[in-house]
Amino acid sequence: MVDLESHTLFVSARPAFATLVAASVLSLSAAFYLQIFQNLPPCMLCQYQRLPYFAVTGLAFLGFLISGHSTNHRIACILLVFCVFAFLTGSAMALFHLGVENRWWGGTSGCEGTGFQDTNLEDLKNAIMDAPIANCGQVLWQYLGVSLAGWNLVWSLFLTSVTGLVAANWICNNRS
Repeated sequence: MVDLESHTLFVSARPAFATLVAASVLSLSAAFYLQIFQNLPPCMLCQYQRLPYFAVTGLAFLGFLISGHSTNHRIACILLVFCVFAFLTGSAMALFHLGVENRWWGGTSGCEGTGFQDTNLEDLKNAIMDAPIANCGQVLWQYLGVSLAGWNLVWSLFLTSVTGLVAANWICNNRS
């Protein structure tokens, strides 16, 4: 058996899981900060892109709790692989959102308004109230010419890569 705790800081189990929790919580905090304090309403795709960070927070926290025991190293590896797939899913969502913003492809039905097919006032009121907060194709914030979806794509790919390398290291060392 391999003692995962004997590796360097960024590869050992507890610091790795703690780093994943911190990265996910900081990412979510930044999204909520922009929404609440900068008055940037999230679109439906923006809200979906938060889900992988919530998933990684829970998975990594669980990994942090169980990684203190050397008998749980296989479970820790599995949780880390799930984190990789969560970040990969977040990367795919961010790429899709970036494509919608750049008109490379159309968004989902929830990204656009439903139009004015309703004929009575109550149905029209319900259509307005159920409309998405922001249009998924509209860029509300940019830094260095890159939208939030673009920055989320870069960040998610980075987290996917680093977490994937750590997971591969754990799996390869476990086979020895």
